Amino acid sequence: MKIISNKLITLLSIIGVIVITIVTYSKGLMGGYLLDDLPNLKNINVFSRFEGLDAFIRYVLSYESGTLKRPISTLSFLLNSTTISVNAFNFKVTNLIIHLLNGLLLYLVTHKLLSIQNFNTKNIQFIAIANMALWLLHPFFVSTTLYVVQRMAMLPVTFVLIGLHFYLKARTLPLVKHKLATFYFFIAIYLATLFAVLSKENGIILPFLILILESFIIKDYLSHQLSKLQKTIIVFPAIIIVIAFLLKIPDFMQDFEYRNFSMFERIITESRVLMSYLGHLVYPRFDSFGIFTDGFVISSSLFAPITTLISIFTIIAILYISFHFRKKHPFIGFAIFFYFVGHIIESTFIPLEIYFEHRNYLPALFLFLPIPLYLTKYLNTYNLHILIFIAISLFFAQITYKKSVLWGDTTKLMLRSADKNPQSVRAIESKVVYHYQNRNTQKAIDLLEKAIKNHPHTSLRLNLLNLKCLNNTATTHEFDAINKYIEKNTYTRHDAASMAGLINILTYEHCLENNHELASNLIKTIKKQNNFKIPKVRKAIISNEIYLAIAMDQSNLIDVTIIQYLYKYHDFYDVIKMIDKLIDIDKIEYAQIIIDIVESELSLKKYRYTDRDYLENIRLIKNKLI
Repeated sequence: MKIISNKLITLLSIIGVIVITIVTYSKGLMGGYLLDDLPNLKNINVFSRFEGLDAFIRYVLSYESGTLKRPISTLSFLLNSTTISVNAFNFKVTNLIIHLLNGLLLYLVTHKLLSIQNFNTKNIQFIAIANMALWLLHPFFVSTTLYVVQRMAMLPVTFVLIGLHFYLKARTLPLVKHKLATFYFFIAIYLATLFAVLSKENGIILPFLILILESFIIKDYLSHQLSKLQKTIIVFPAIIIVIAFLLKIPDFMQDFEYRNFSMFERIITESRVLMSYLGHLVYPRFDSFGIFTDGFVISSSLFAPITTLISIFTIIAILYISFHFRKKHPFIGFAIFFYFVGHIIESTFIPLEIYFEHRNYLPALFLFLPIPLYLTKYLNTYNLHILIFIAISLFFAQITYKKSVLWGDTTKLMLRSADKNPQSVRAIESKVVYHYQNRNTQKAIDLLEKAIKNHPHTSLRLNLLNLKCLNNTATTHEFDAINKYIEKNTYTRHDAASMAGLINILTYEHCLENNHELASNLIKTIKKQNNFKIPKVRKAIISNEIYLAIAMDQSNLIDVTIIQYLYKYHDFYDVIKMIDKLIDIDKIEYAQIIIDIVESELSLKKYRYTDRDYLENIRLIKNKLI
């Protein structure tokens, strides 16, 4: 009866944690799409129904994020909805379900891990549930769970935890089941890693996390050691991954040309970023960077700001102390090294953006494990450990609930986040959009003019001209100035949308008498710069160059540019949208020209549609022309 009672208490406790998590996140499910949600989900609208493997392949190939296209994350979005609904509720509910699933997997892995050390069964259940609860309820993960597109940060964790579970399962099998153990090793290290990577590239670190687990916890507590074959199974992929990244360093160096920071600046800045993350994880607060993180100040040297050097020494000290005392406090060492190794892809030398809260979703899996473990060890008299755990959990839950309420009101979230992060260009641009949509164009213009004085960003200047054109206050002098600015300064992939927007307005709206000439000059200036190699910029400019050529009746340029576009991007769907737009604005002859070009290029055989879909769309478009 006592065993049954303990099992029932465990089950009820797990259900209780799940219910509390659902309640704390419930208000946030009503929020809308944010920032890059819709750009990442737009291709869902390509498919009115799921047509099997062909449809899935076309959909994955149309996806632009990630080297491997992140097919598992992509498929999850497609299965969530065959069209992008007006609100994001369904997507956010699925994110919450994945978050809860990851919490349950974390409980299983923690339980298995503690069992290896022969903890008391009752203590194991408490510690495992507590670790699950503290991770599930932590406020820092609201911006991951309620941000639709960050499902791509959540799904790798699912497969990492599955991999860790199978690894622990393999290590605890008796020696007589060597073959079965080896099979589990393959599942843990190869299959789970593959699925994690196909969700998002940072899943590649699973073999390293397993090595951390083996080194800090397992090898000192199991009598039988790894066989040579098993060691090879673990170490081989880790070596291959390290070699692959070393070979990629020249490419990474080249990609830094498109950033406003160097590799050295990024590496030293990340020391401050990691300490900022840890600060929010150790002592959670209602306010954090949230959705606007591009305002994080870059470290230009070890002393500018001085917190750079302090952060580097602090991290080294944390790692040294946790490693030095790993025998006495293995779980602290394990949690610390798991955390920092978990950041090795996204917080070191790869030319990614500087700061994102969702990068902690995986590394922090075991960061809170020492709390219930040491509470149980030192404060279990009169159930003090349970009372303290409940107090910490409720503290986490109430902050998470408050953040969730804010995330449930997208406009309020955007404005509050923008006010809290005045250095963020995205925050400024979001406020500009808000004022413009509320028909306060002059206030939006004033905001941009003020921001330009403090921010050397091309997009702000482009957006200012964009609004002035719409407000009929732009001058030729200002267009000369923006061309000179672009000639002297670099631009990034994030300026592509602003470039495209301004060129589009000059193409179709009345701004100045020489609209088309101004657009043409701007395109020429952009194309002269070395950064025109950035794929997102190149694609945006070439597609808008086609529209401009049509508006200027330059049919010879249309032929060349359309063929260039098809060969470069193989994006039949974008060209179909282009033809549709031309029909809508009564440019029938040009629509026919592009149809003829596209049909003549059938030999490419690289379109993101099958021939059947290709021909069907051409037929439908031709019917519009009749």
